[in-house]
Amino acid sequence: MEYINLDEGIKVSRLQFGCSRLGKAVKEDTTNISSEILNQAYQSGINFFDTASNYTYGHSEELLGEFINDKRDQVVISTKGGTLISKKASAVRFLNPMYGLIRPIIKFNKSLKKHKKRFNFDPQYLTSILDRSLHRLQTEFVDLYYLHNPTLDVLQSTKHNALLGEYKEKGKAKLTGLSLGSIAEIKDLASFENIDILQLPINYTNYNFETHEYLKKIKGKGIKIIARSPFDRGLLTSYNQKMTGGKFGDRNQISEMQKSSLTEHLGVSEVELALWFMKDLDIAESILFSSFKQKHLQMNTEVFNSSVPDHFTWEKVVELKSQPS
Repeated sequence: MEYINLDEGIKVSRLQFGCSRLGKAVKEDTTNISSEILNQAYQSGINFFDTASNYTYGHSEELLGEFINDKRDQVVISTKGGTLISKKASAVRFLNPMYGLIRPIIKFNKSLKKHKKRFNFDPQYLTSILDRSLHRLQTEFVDLYYLHNPTLDVLQSTKHNALLGEYKEKGKAKLTGLSLGSIAEIKDLASFENIDILQLPINYTNYNFETHEYLKKIKGKGIKIIARSPFDRGLLTSYNQKMTGGKFGDRNQISEMQKSSLTEHLGVSEVELALWFMKDLDIAESILFSSFKQKHLQMNTEVFNSSVPDHFTWEKVVELKSQPS
């Protein structure tokens, strides 16, 4: 496993393990395998773990906290605040024992499937939810704290700039940053100054040369990049379905066709396509991914640690996907 310094004294693996599916949610429960999966990731050389206050109703932070309790000085953790659990998800939580019975109704009812994201970026709330996260994680500080899916008004807010600085001054976070919901939002970052890290979804389907120039300018300001969703939440795998969030199970025919065309043209597997693209791109200090099957976790780490062949470049992937089919 390769490592890189995010900051003085903060050395992280080039792969980061995402814990959004860690714990008990409505659609799945990974509690029983959580320790085993986290340990497998750790033993493979991953020392960088990401969670958020709203993941699995806070259960993700609790399980991660239990795992890192005896190895806190050997791991780097990030968490986030500002995005709330949707009203529907909060209500459905109490119906969890009956979910198997009502799932067919939800599956075919468009209004029930919709999840409207809710946010709360009030400074007082953010401070309270950060304190709650620290309690769940059983730590006095997080290495990295993000504002989670910040809205445009937050990105233009001087008080949130100051708030993140305050968290560092008080020792609650060593580094702070923004976790963007979309790669397109990088164009709205001009006025936000007090960030060390930018986390955003990057994969071969949403990347182009214009985006590359934007990110190079951002990195020129000293901001580090953490790229998440190299498999686009599952769409770029053989499952071709979203594995998390309100659109769990949704498929995308365009993603499937694009993946099939590129893997055939380049003579690579779907995992090699996704991870070699990110590795050759080399725009991000670390790549955030998630896998809750041991064989997939092993495959992902092995592919990322392997050498990218000379015939494979991220530029070629971008060029090929932009050509008419």
